[in-house]
Amino acid sequence: MRKLESTDYLIAVCFFALIAGGALALYWPALHAAQGELVFSPEMSIKELADANGVPGKEVLHGLSHTHPDAWDWPRTKPITNLPIPPSEVREAIEHVLEEAAPARDTLKYGLWGLWLLLSLWLLVSGRVNPRTRLAMLIGTVLIFGVALGATPNPMEGAVKVFKALGGLEAEPLRKAGLLALFLVMGIVGNKLICGWGCPFGALQDVIHNLSPLKKLKRWQVPFWLANTIRIVILIVFVELLYGLVFARGNFVLYHQVNLFKLFNWDLAPVGLIALPVILVLSLVVYRPYCQFICLFGLVGWAFENLSIYKVRVSEDLCIHCDKCVRACPTQAMLARMHGARKSFLPDCWACGKCVEVCPTDAVVFDRKLPEPEAAGAATDDE
Repeated sequence: MRKLESTDYLIAVCFFALIAGGALALYWPALHAAQGELVFSPEMSIKELADANGVPGKEVLHGLSHTHPDAWDWPRTKPITNLPIPPSEVREAIEHVLEEAAPARDTLKYGLWGLWLLLSLWLLVSGRVNPRTRLAMLIGTVLIFGVALGATPNPMEGAVKVFKALGGLEAEPLRKAGLLALFLVMGIVGNKLICGWGCPFGALQDVIHNLSPLKKLKRWQVPFWLANTIRIVILIVFVELLYGLVFARGNFVLYHQVNLFKLFNWDLAPVGLIALPVILVLSLVVYRPYCQFICLFGLVGWAFENLSIYKVRVSEDLCIHCDKCVRACPTQAMLARMHGARKSFLPDCWACGKCVEVCPTDAVVFDRKLPEPEAAGAATDDE
């Protein structure tokens, strides 16, 4: 087990200060804004109601379009009594938009996430990750950040909301971009920390995969080229449907239909109700299928893996090329590291720590630097 150095503690302090301080700074105006009562009258139009309550009219229509696909065709400047729905549904849509902005809760949540990820990083760097601790941490992530806190905000929504804000479906695009940046900082400090340890739906899939009795089937690793191609194609379709660049009319959020994080607050879209059992069953044999094939933040996080300070590193001096790490890895991440030609933009590594655990010579570490042969040899002798 490696002892943490002063540099590690300095990085940890800076990491937490940036996450907690960044979230507080981004939410500070909202925390001190006067929270007035909902302004509502059936004689007002959607535009008037949106302006009076300080929310984008497109965001209200987007919420209504979940159950009324023709909402984008409704008049926005006429009284809502002229709309083909009860005024109460418009009121509920506005209330939902206002409820999603919970600055105090979200600020505390980012701070709690920062502490949780620091604990995860300590386990990885010090070499204390084993199947029991990993499973306990994953279950904790599901229960704390999923069941208890409702998975809002979540990594995927953090990325999706930036695109929506640029299209007018969300307010405050700069704040949305800032919150996404905080998620990315978590991944830059520790490779896929937020995905591998702090994401509740990712953790749920991981728990199912780890507890699955289908051991032989679980050995199959999804080809990275296939998984990443599907994620990129979904992103392209999402952008087209959202902005209507070529074929679509715009304002359709594809990721909302498959936002399975909504499982934790019982708000799945119809497509999500079908996709959820498929993904959970698939998790029995495929490692994190939603993360590998669908999640937008998974795709963004993969690009930023190249900048990570702490990540899986392999010492050529210590490696005996037994390939135990390759066989233990649930994806093709270690296969690419050990036998691939390129050194960057490798297959996703979810920081599960299995490669570190099985290495017989301590050649594989999750660290900010390669292990020193003398230190690794001493550790092996002590054991």
